[in-house]
Amino acid sequence: MPDDVADVFAGARIQRSLKTRLPSEARQRAAQIDADIEQQFAEARRRKGACITLVSTAGWTWKDWSQVVEWLKALWLWQDQSARLRKATRAHFSADGSQVPLPLDDTVLRENINLKKRLQRFTPSQYASDRSAVLNAALSAISVTVPLAEPSRSDFHGYVPQG
Repeated sequence: MPDDVADVFAGARIQRSLKTRLPSEARQRAAQIDADIEQQFAEARRRKGACITLVSTAGWTWKDWSQVVEWLKALWLWQDQSARLRKATRAHFSADGSQVPLPLDDTVLRENINLKKRLQRFTPSQYASDRSAVLNAALSAISVTVPLAEPSRSDFHGYVPQG
């Protein structure tokens, strides 16, 4: 359930039966249910005054998703650089870099170690679920949402940047 409309719906999640065992029929029904649910979310946002027009991703290919991935990588690199520059002091830009102490904040180190441990315990689907809120928040800037039933969704969430 998206955070921005969670208060409008009765439960913490929406679950529907596809009423079929045939994979091809299940994909088709899941896509329709996903579209209906996304429409309900959009209507709830309109009622709350947060009108967002989402870009339809139906029929997107891996090339389309790859372009979104490239945009996300650039966005997250920019956000990381901005956060690091906010913490930088004049000493970080001195000609003699050896006099700049390494920022070894105990709290930051502990958070990073705990995050690494948590990530190592995740399966790919658990990771995708955990990161979907962050992913959808970033994608909302370009009016794109990753549909639950999109055939490319598992490939998209399973994407691991190289390098």
